Amino acid sequence: MVRFLAVLLLCSFVFFSIDSYAVSSQQMAAFKKLPASQQAALAKKMGININEFKSPNTNSGLEIDYQAQIKREEDTTFSEDFDTRFEPIVDELKLYGSEVFNNPESTLLSQSISAVPFDYVLAIGDTLNISLYGKESELFELTINSNGKVVIPGITPVTVAGLTFKQASEVVSATVQREKIGTQVTLAIGQIQPIKVFVAGEVSYPGEYVLPPFSNVVSAIGFAGGVSDIASLRNITVRRQNKVVTTFDLYQLLQQGIDGNTALRTGDVVFVPSASKQVAIQGGVKRPAIYEVKEQESYADVIKFAGGFAPSAYKNVIRVKQISGGESAIIKSIEQNKLSKLTPIDGDEIYVDKKSQQAANSVALIGAVSRPGFYQWYEGLSLSELFSNRKSVLLPISDLGYALVVREIKGHIDVFQFEPKYVEKNNFTLFKDDKVIVFSRFELEKNERAMLENYALTQADFENKVNLYKWKNYKKRAFEDYIKPEEENVDLTGESALKQKVIPVELPEVSIKTPIYIEEIFTSETQESLPELAFYSRSNFLPKLLQRLVTQKTGVQGAKIAEISGRVKYPGLYPIPVNGKISDLINAAGGLVEGAYLEQAELSRQFMENEYLSVNNIKIDLDGILSGELAADIPLKGRDYLNVFQIPNWQENISVTLNGEVKLPGKYTIRKGETLKEVIERAGGFSEFADIDAIVFTRESLRLKEREQIKQLADSMKKDLITNNLNSENSILGSSNTSGIDKLIDQLSDIEAVGRLVVDVNAVLNNDINLLLENKDTLYIPSKKQSVNVIGEVFVSTSHLHQESYNVDDYIGLSGGMKDKAATDKVFIIKASGKVVIPNKDSWFAVNTKQSLIQPGDTIVVPLDSQYKDNLTLWTQVTQIVYQLGVAVAAIGSL
Repeated sequence: MVRFLAVLLLCSFVFFSIDSYAVSSQQMAAFKKLPASQQAALAKKMGININEFKSPNTNSGLEIDYQAQIKREEDTTFSEDFDTRFEPIVDELKLYGSEVFNNPESTLLSQSISAVPFDYVLAIGDTLNISLYGKESELFELTINSNGKVVIPGITPVTVAGLTFKQASEVVSATVQREKIGTQVTLAIGQIQPIKVFVAGEVSYPGEYVLPPFSNVVSAIGFAGGVSDIASLRNITVRRQNKVVTTFDLYQLLQQGIDGNTALRTGDVVFVPSASKQVAIQGGVKRPAIYEVKEQESYADVIKFAGGFAPSAYKNVIRVKQISGGESAIIKSIEQNKLSKLTPIDGDEIYVDKKSQQAANSVALIGAVSRPGFYQWYEGLSLSELFSNRKSVLLPISDLGYALVVREIKGHIDVFQFEPKYVEKNNFTLFKDDKVIVFSRFELEKNERAMLENYALTQADFENKVNLYKWKNYKKRAFEDYIKPEEENVDLTGESALKQKVIPVELPEVSIKTPIYIEEIFTSETQESLPELAFYSRSNFLPKLLQRLVTQKTGVQGAKIAEISGRVKYPGLYPIPVNGKISDLINAAGGLVEGAYLEQAELSRQFMENEYLSVNNIKIDLDGILSGELAADIPLKGRDYLNVFQIPNWQENISVTLNGEVKLPGKYTIRKGETLKEVIERAGGFSEFADIDAIVFTRESLRLKEREQIKQLADSMKKDLITNNLNSENSILGSSNTSGIDKLIDQLSDIEAVGRLVVDVNAVLNNDINLLLENKDTLYIPSKKQSVNVIGEVFVSTSHLHQESYNVDDYIGLSGGMKDKAATDKVFIIKASGKVVIPNKDSWFAVNTKQSLIQPGDTIVVPLDSQYKDNLTLWTQVTQIVYQLGVAVAAIGSL
């Protein structure tokens, strides 16, 4: 049947003029019933472009691809700059109502489900389904022809184009009843022609669009890609035959539900003008955005557009950033009762502040706790009740010895100190709006993390660890609002402040030192290398509180801040608590550390004497304070300075290492003033295989100094090379010798400092030399050797078995003799002990002195003649250092 229908259609198409493509509605209906493959084959055979039937100007009835017309912003994910692709997204205020135009596809959906209204005006190309019943019964699908008429077989053609659907139904019904008595008729719209409109003005893609039937203003603008940032959404006009037929205010539709979204007709022009006045509003409103304001509308109207005040809004005063006639903007504060009387100007930025997060009946719990935030306050609330279950409130990193209660009464701050480990028995009464601060017991984040990672986690401990990272991300708004200056500029741009490292606060008239200082911070060379502070460490949190205390200082006594230094865990500046004593300051600093001198500390206190500021130094009995003697624990005053001394002759754990041929090798802890001989005796003395004359003694302080000297020597050699190159006609940089010089400089730069101290062990053992040991000293005692090394400018650098009768020349001969570039008169010997010996020419071939006699373990060095390096002055010195350090490293490595 399908094949027959296709053949029939082919004949029908041939009958009509191919050039004009005059296809009847009946033929098109039959064509549409064919499968897509048959449609394509038939069109190809006839030489017809099937896409041409989709033109809105034809009466074919084929569907138009509206989706392809919708304009979208191009996806720039892969075209934008690499750096900007990963920039953080900042929420920006958008033009209110612009998102309405983001879904033009809804028009396509509504087209398929909407009923045709009776006031729809028929147009050429529309299809009518006409059903005759009664005396005659017949069904026709007819298209309104180019003359605007519908031709019903056996009935006079009826003009319907330009009539509403209701009017056309009445005219057709009257005609049929008049010409076919006893026959009734019903009309239904089968297919409606699309409309063609022009969209202009402040839209993304102005132009002409073919839209579905019943499209309105909103859908037309959506097809054009939406509106620009300066578009007016309250004065959109629709022109029909050069006359304004409607003005559309989108705000009336969005805010009041008044539908002015007019249905469009072919030939209509939708025009979106630019807005004459736009204002931005943000902060404590329900719908922050950019709004268009008409001439007579006030600030109250803008707030109404924004959905009204948010519950958290501070309604008494709003602030407006306004561009005046001058060069800079001005800030205006407008009271609530004046909002309806004043009108905004174009470009106003309105900011509605939010109420303080501090509740009227609350206390704030801040810091290293599992659930920071605001808690209900009631009369008689105590610390023990706030910390009803200490283990569930505190974290593993919480400092159990130091916490604060900060109280502000009429702008005056008081600080109270307590120990969290005893908090369940602390009946200290809290006041409304108190801030309770619990610190971390770590100053550095890396130490905090290390503790948690090494913690034997139970289920409860794991939950505490999770809580730890929750509070690190908790925004301490209450405390920051509390400590910020009374007058603070508000960021009206909406951009978030960049997170910065904590910079110590400078406290004038209190101390020239930073508020809290950590050794690791101040040994860092650059700001970038500063370690990350634990979030609620003293160093991170106290400076803000100290700054507030500085601003309320009075008289000579100054701010209620005291300083502690010396043998405490965290030396620095601390707030003096109410009724604070020496013991409180020690607890604030984390307590005493090992080596603290308990017999005596010193408290320096400033006072006025004869109109001059003087200092009184008071001896403090720390032992008595720790024993609970009330008389020893004196009260603190502002600007007090406590110095906790170190035990006389105190030393940290100092150790030295003995490796090799001693009876008891290993690491030995030493006292101050202990000698090398004493440690050797503690190690049981040397073994029978020890080569005492080849001992290598290294010292850390010498190693560091040696490393710096090598660096300086390498730099000097580079400068000498450059000078030699500039002054010499036969530049070494242009000769074949350059590679050798570069190699030597590289060797010198890469060589590892040893820090060897040449020691005569026999003199040490005989008490001729009293060598005092230092921390990290190391003694290497090698085994006895039977070889002599020959290195440098010889043909074969190697080791030879020691022979008593051999001299320097013999060993050099065993290595193939000297090369042409050898410095024959500068040969030297590096003894196993580290000494450097230069043989006398007179005894060159007959060495008979014990000092110059070649012993097992010695190294004969034949250096390069410096003349081959254009008399480079540092050459010999560098060669000797390289060889000498190489021998020392080899001796150590052989153990």
